[in-house]
Amino acid sequence: MTRGQLLAAGVTRNEIDWRLRGGGLIPLYRAVYAAGHSAVSDSGRIRAALLAAGPKAAASHTTAAFLHHLIPTLPAVLHVSLVGRQPRKRPGLRIHVVRALETTRVGALSVTTVRRTLEDLGWEDRVVREALARALIRPEDVRADLEVRPTRNDFQDRMRRLVVEAGLPVPVSEYPLGPYVADFAWPAHKLVVETDGWATHGYRAAFERDRARDAYFAAQGWTVIRITWRQLSSEPLKVAATIAAALAHREAA
Repeated sequence: MTRGQLLAAGVTRNEIDWRLRGGGLIPLYRAVYAAGHSAVSDSGRIRAALLAAGPKAAASHTTAAFLHHLIPTLPAVLHVSLVGRQPRKRPGLRIHVVRALETTRVGALSVTTVRRTLEDLGWEDRVVREALARALIRPEDVRADLEVRPTRNDFQDRMRRLVVEAGLPVPVSEYPLGPYVADFAWPAHKLVVETDGWATHGYRAAFERDRARDAYFAAQGWTVIRITWRQLSSEPLKVAATIAAALAHREAA
C-alpha cells in the first residue's frame, strides 16, 4: 500500500509514522509499505514496484517475462515501464520511460504483452523459444529478421502441408538412420531434409554436430537438404521446388 492510500483510508500521518517506528509498516520504496512483515511474495514485490512507479506503470522486461512464465525466477532488480516523465530513482527498481505501451493483466498486475516483452528483451533466443513452446506467440509473430526454431510439431505440420499441396510424396518424420534420427526422410529416394542448423540453434557446437550428421548421412549414400523455418514459411514454393528436384534426381540415379 502507499502512503496516499493509507491517508485516503483515514489513517493519519501521525499513525503512519507510529506504525513505521513500531514495525507495523515496512518501507519497500519511498511511501510504499508492506503491512506487518517484510516477507513479501513475488507478486507483492511487483505490486510494490508498480505503486512506486505510478498508476500508469506496467511490469516489463524480465519482470514481465517472469509473470508470463518465460523465465523461472524473479530477478532481484525489478523492471517497470511507463509513458511520461522519468520519476525519481528507486533502489532495486529500473524504470523505463517509453513512448507507448502494450499492456495486459496477469491477475491484478499490469504487465506488458508477451510480444512487447520479447521486444523489450531484444528477442532473446531462449525467451522466444519458451514463448513459442507455451503457444503464447506464433512463429509468424517473431520479428522477421530472426531465425527461431518453432516447435517440432509446427515444423512437421507445415512440411506435410507443403509436400501435399505440391503433390510430392509425404516424408517420414523422425526417421532412424544409424546413430541419428533424421527430421524428414524419403527412404525410397534416400533423401533427407534437416531443419537444424547454426542459424537456428545459435551455437557453434550445434552447428558442428549438424555437420557431423550430414557427413554420416552422405557416407551412407543419402542426399541431405537443409532448410530453415524462415525458408519454409516465407519461400514455400522454392523449398518445394528444391525437394521436387532432389526427388527426381534420386529417382533417376
